[in-house]
Amino acid sequence: MVSKQLRPIALTACISVVCFRKVRFTATSVAAQTSGAVSHDTIQRFLAQERARWSQQLWKRVKKFFKHRKGGYLIIDDTVIGKDDSAWKTEMTSKLWSSSEKRYLYGQSVVLLIWTDGETRILLDVRFKVKGSAKTKFDHALEMLRSAKDRKITPDAVLFDSWYAAAKFMTAIHNLGWHWVCKLKSNRKLNGNTPVKHRWKTTFGSCRATLAGGIEALIVKDRKAFFATSQVTWTSKQVKNAYRKRWLIEEVIKLLKSEFGFETCQARSIPAIQGHAYVCLMSFNTLELFRVKHTLSTLYHIRSVLFNQPIPLQEAWNLNPSIFA
Repeated sequence: MVSKQLRPIALTACISVVCFRKVRFTATSVAAQTSGAVSHDTIQRFLAQERARWSQQLWKRVKKFFKHRKGGYLIIDDTVIGKDDSAWKTEMTSKLWSSSEKRYLYGQSVVLLIWTDGETRILLDVRFKVKGSAKTKFDHALEMLRSAKDRKITPDAVLFDSWYAAAKFMTAIHNLGWHWVCKLKSNRKLNGNTPVKHRWKTTFGSCRATLAGGIEALIVKDRKAFFATSQVTWTSKQVKNAYRKRWLIEEVIKLLKSEFGFETCQARSIPAIQGHAYVCLMSFNTLELFRVKHTLSTLYHIRSVLFNQPIPLQEAWNLNPSIFA
């Protein structure tokens, strides 16, 4: 266990290395990039601390941002962290279908929750599917939403794709006092008998209908796509505009994997794998809040500039914004 005095030093070192350098994020690389200011063993022990502490740290670093902020959207989605082969078998890896790569691969199933207003994107939580656990991706998603509720986040709606569009999930969100917007599969039945694809012969349309579980919803058709929302007073345009924001989580996942070392974890223990993931999320949030504060363009641009800067070992980076011009 890492002492209380060393924890903030180790965390700052991990986040700074991930943000300032594009190297494989490991305990060895953090120690090397900080010239031994934080030892390999300290980083290794630090990354293996319990998940509850990581969750608290993640929220602590963005809590101020949400203090007077209302609305926005919560987005739920999952992804697969691919491993090279079956040699990386652990309690958290199995053969999974990767929708991005269109093939089965060994990997870890991860569920993510982000908040966005359409411009700013903040990662709020992450959960891993553990082999043999009774918890499903639905269970993990609901845990994260309940945690967001406890933290007084008040979204205009929760966004998710058709995989999560189950009556149980929609009802749980309603019980939290929130609305939802999702995509529907074309064979989803309306009013107990009519598949949504047979409801309209026109290219566009909308209607109020009852989904399985007695859920009242506004259904919107847009060419071959179908959307649903509990916001039954919204217009079709409002529904489609809200759902379009769901693509932001796809962008965030892509950034996590390509820029923040989300797939580079070499640990095999569950605590260390989770610790690695949380550092990646905190690093993303750190740069995103920095981007918003200084009205900068993209995270790619910020990282390209940071690569030429010395790695700071203090929480405040004290960077001159003019270097990003």
